[in-house]
Amino acid sequence: MAADSKISALSAASALTGAELVPVVQSGSTVRSTAQYVANLATSAPYTFGGSYGTGTIGAQLNTLGAGSVSSVALSLPSVFTVSGSPVTSTGTLTAVLTGQSANTILAGPTTGSLATPTFRALVPADYPAFVASGASHARGAVPDPGATAGASRFLREDGAWTILASTPYRANITGAVSIDLVATANSSNLHLTLTGNVTSFALTNPADGAQYKFKFIQDATGSRTFAAFPSAFKFAGGTAPVFSTAANAVDYMTAEYGSTSGTYMCVFYKGMA
Repeated sequence: MAADSKISALSAASALTGAELVPVVQSGSTVRSTAQYVANLATSAPYTFGGSYGTGTIGAQLNTLGAGSVSSVALSLPSVFTVSGSPVTSTGTLTAVLTGQSANTILAGPTTGSLATPTFRALVPADYPAFVASGASHARGAVPDPGATAGASRFLREDGAWTILASTPYRANITGAVSIDLVATANSSNLHLTLTGNVTSFALTNPADGAQYKFKFIQDATGSRTFAAFPSAFKFAGGTAPVFSTAANAVDYMTAEYGSTSGTYMCVFYKGMA
């Protein structure tokens, strides 16, 4: 054999007996050993040559290479997906696409309660973030709750506050201690109040900052109904509270603009309008 011959150019060997010589590098020197000694290094007992690859540990492993098989491969995914091509029994492609859903549904967790697998569902109020005034940031969010009582007279301002604009008048008979909730009760900035008895005290609750309220105080057919002094939050020109008309069916008119910073109403009173 020429010195520069390739291993692939050598003649094929017959079945090994273990006595064949093989070169090994040991402590930096090339020395000879036998196929039997090399084979014994990989087994717990002397390796026995023979069979396809031998009958020892290595041989047993080599003989089983390629013996396994897979007859079917399937793909299982959550119900929000539609799977096609499953199972693959020879060759093929597994694919998955989102299952079609009804209009206006989103993939989300539960509406309330503990953690749960997301599903497609409609939005509920709890899904919306709290509304904040936009300002320079133009932050977005859900419309704020206008209150416990539904109405048709208030509008949402750009700063996120509900405000009463022109509206149907709130009409009521008043006597004794009077307290009017401008949101839940009146739900209006225009109040027509008929005195059917002497008013001993007068108060307003839930006013809107910057809102202008218009009051029509009407004496009933009897007249001579008295009106106790306004609370200190009501401010009049010169610091003098007005005196009401007392004639039967007389009408006095007043406008009042509320400012939340001072917590006061700036009032203008017009006596004897009718």
